[in-house]
Amino acid sequence: MSATKIEVEKRDIKAPQDKVFAYLADFNNYQEMMPESVTNWESDLDKCSLQVSMVPKIQMEIVERLANDTIKIKGSGPFDFDLLVSIETIDEAHCRCGMIFEAEINAFMKMMIEKPMGQFFGYLTKQVQKKFEI
Repeated sequence: MSATKIEVEKRDIKAPQDKVFAYLADFNNYQEMMPESVTNWESDLDKCSLQVSMVPKIQMEIVERLANDTIKIKGSGPFDFDLLVSIETIDEAHCRCGMIFEAEINAFMKMMIEKPMGQFFGYLTKQVQKKFEI
């Protein structure tokens, strides 16, 4: 087993930090950001579960919310993982959002999931950016 860390590109969001934090701190909002490949979505404020293609069900739980800047998520499925969502203020009307995925997985699994997971979380940050462009 080795540590796998995937840090997706941070995106500038046209919204105040507290507004983006409130949106991302509720798993019910995540469904509208999911790609079409996600099925069997279930969520409440703190937990969600989903399926992507042929991958077994993935479950996530928000375990910590740090006022307006950090959301810590624990996930389980084919493997356990941590997801850190960070939101930084740029100015009153803009912020920057990024995600860091970390898991202890074997080298074979790492080769299989590194690119798709990076693309998936990159897609989510892009969807957050789009959500607030209105």
